[in-house]
Amino acid sequence: MNATTRKTPATDRDLRLDFFRGIALVCIFIDHIPGNKLAYATVGSWNFCDAAEMFVFISGYTASLVFGSLLLRAGSVLAGLRILGRCWVLYVAHVFMFVAFMAQVSQSADRLANPMLLEESRVDEFLKTPHLAVAHALTLTFQPAFMDILPLYIVLMLGLIPALPVIARWPWVAFGLSLALWVATLRFHLNLPTYPDGAWFFSPMGWQFLFILGACLGFPRERPWLPFLSRPWLVWVCAAILVLSASSKLFFWLQYAYSLDWPRLSRVLYWGAGGTKTALGVYRLVNFLALAYMAAYLVNPAAAWLRSNLAKPVVWMGQNSLYIFCLGIFLSYLGHLILVEVNSGTPAHIGVSVAGVAVMAAVAATMTWVRRTERSRKAA
Repeated sequence: MNATTRKTPATDRDLRLDFFRGIALVCIFIDHIPGNKLAYATVGSWNFCDAAEMFVFISGYTASLVFGSLLLRAGSVLAGLRILGRCWVLYVAHVFMFVAFMAQVSQSADRLANPMLLEESRVDEFLKTPHLAVAHALTLTFQPAFMDILPLYIVLMLGLIPALPVIARWPWVAFGLSLALWVATLRFHLNLPTYPDGAWFFSPMGWQFLFILGACLGFPRERPWLPFLSRPWLVWVCAAILVLSASSKLFFWLQYAYSLDWPRLSRVLYWGAGGTKTALGVYRLVNFLALAYMAAYLVNPAAAWLRSNLAKPVVWMGQNSLYIFCLGIFLSYLGHLILVEVNSGTPAHIGVSVAGVAVMAAVAATMTWVRRTERSRKAA
């Protein structure tokens, strides 16, 4: 079985992409609630990677699949313009979310008389110099808490405009250049500055490698770009990597919980995790690639359960990812308020998380229903 994803005769789109992107959105929402006990059940609790890798890789894959098809039909110029249009939609969403988030945090801090809400969300920097903060927000360099994924996505999509024609003709060249930039990022700590100080939480120079890798795999070709991905032995290699990753995460937990001192093993583990999330560390990348391969191998694109009533809400969230992501940011902050100001018990953690996911699923279902109704009317 080829681990790369392609359309199947049974459907117009591969529902695995939508399903796992929906899972990523749920994990992002849960992880963005500080101190949420349900975060121990998300992907990052037993892996070096987490939902961020899932979101970036699938975004690169689907963008290349969609705009690559357009490039083959109409040329690179039109494909580039369409990507630019998508970047504009993402940018508008980011600006809207920034304004709404500033209002949400400021109003809650004022009503609850809790200035700590401003500090932990980095909104206090906005209130100190709003004229400068707004200007830097428009240039993506002012990134309050939870507002760092969309700027990364915008930059990666802009980079896809010149990269897509190279991916179409010389995928190994695109892969090699991207790999070199990622290695340089790990070696020299390359990053972009933020306002008023610091650097991007997600370095675009590091995370572009995962995005470009997904784009190379997702580009619609007559033959798979990496035919060796269908080799059976890769399954065992990836399974071993996942076992080692889970064991290493367990070691980190034991070391922290019981103050263990194993210096040599610690040095090896911390080296691989070097760069952590900002630069996309080695262990994070290898761990995610093994996880993605196993998911693609084990989940058949024609699996009936992907169309079941239980999976549909997750699939719908993945199909409306931009809107659900923005909604999840606001809901995660609202959940944080409830846990801080109302109740911080375990039932509250569960209730806030379940309620937030239910709202996200309901909105995604409504959007899907509206879209299908409009298509039916146009067809009629």
